[in-house]
Amino acid sequence: MCTEEVMKQARMYFYQRLNFAKQPPYTDTKWADATGYEGPNQDHAARSRWAKTDPNTARDLHGGWMDAGDVNKYTTFCRRCGAPIIGSLPPQSRRVYR
Repeated sequence: MCTEEVMKQARMYFYQRLNFAKQPPYTDTKWADATGYEGPNQDHAARSRWAKTDPNTARDLHGGWMDAGDVNKYTTFCRRCGAPIIGSLPPQSRRVYR
């Protein structure tokens, strides 16, 4: 695959990235935007869907990429797929955040 084609493919990841400003010279001014989802109770302090008023459930979930423009983060459904992935890592690289 030629370099130009690789860059076209990589550009998709650039524009789908969350919590990241897209600014010149890395993008055309017509596609530029500011960082989004940075307000109170948004991605840096997301709370449990079952305890939205409890600040003890707040977790920093910023970053990552959109899935076809869907900015929701379905962390409640990742146990089934996430646990085997984490379990496959060497013990020294596993980290649990609480």
